[in-house]
Amino acid sequence: MGGGFNHLIFDIDQNVPGKAIKYISNTMEFPKLVYDDFYKFLMSLGVILFITSLGLGVSLVNNLILGYRWIFIVLCVLIFILGVLIMIWAGKKWYKNQKLLDKKLESETALVEHAAEIELKKEITRDKVEEKADIAMVTYKIAAAFPELNTLFFDFLKDWKVWFLIKNHETRKYKAYIKIKFISDDYGEEVKDGYYGGTKAWNLNTLATIIAPGLSIPEKIKEEAKQEKKIEIRIFCEIKDENDNLIEKKLPVGYVYDYKDKGWYYEP
Repeated sequence: MGGGFNHLIFDIDQNVPGKAIKYISNTMEFPKLVYDDFYKFLMSLGVILFITSLGLGVSLVNNLILGYRWIFIVLCVLIFILGVLIMIWAGKKWYKNQKLLDKKLESETALVEHAAEIELKKEITRDKVEEKADIAMVTYKIAAAFPELNTLFFDFLKDWKVWFLIKNHETRKYKAYIKIKFISDDYGEEVKDGYYGGTKAWNLNTLATIIAPGLSIPEKIKEEAKQEKKIEIRIFCEIKDENDNLIEKKLPVGYVYDYKDKGWYYEP
């Protein structure tokens, strides 16, 4: 704020009371009124009144105003007080408004940052989904019983049966091709065909669970089991989509029979 201002310095002739005889003009930098905001306008007005009172005060001290000094003294004090009061009141209001604007700007900035964070998380999630697109959440296992599903208990050495369970944990549909291999200490045999031989697919609907007792035990494995040799049922699995496109070829897992507990325990 600045500009040329013709500062009025009064020299009152004592012989002609109440009349200004001459104006002495000096150039100085002086603030201008600000019109873009009401409180800024009042603040600039208060500054102008404050500086004007200082100018009158300087004129009085230097005896540049000779006549009616008491009028100018009162006027100087009133202008000074008015200018200070206007600056204080306008300053408080301006500061309050500025705090609200700052909070609004801070809130908008936080909102933009939050939106950007959400977009970033969505992007990361999309990337993870794409990364997991070739992984099917399908599990399977061998057991003597599934108590949570109220199945019968199969005593392997008497019934020569086991339960097979396969579960789809996703909302997508899959086809699972299961291949079973029986392994003992001295022998190994694969199922050649059917649902356990990898030639027929287990059609897994969304979130479907299938349990089946139909796995036939080879005679050679029965003979090995009667001698309490280690018996393992190893499961191989390929997961395909509904159009028979390969999704995932899973690593084989094995279940070993425990003669003491009469159950099957997982062995990777």
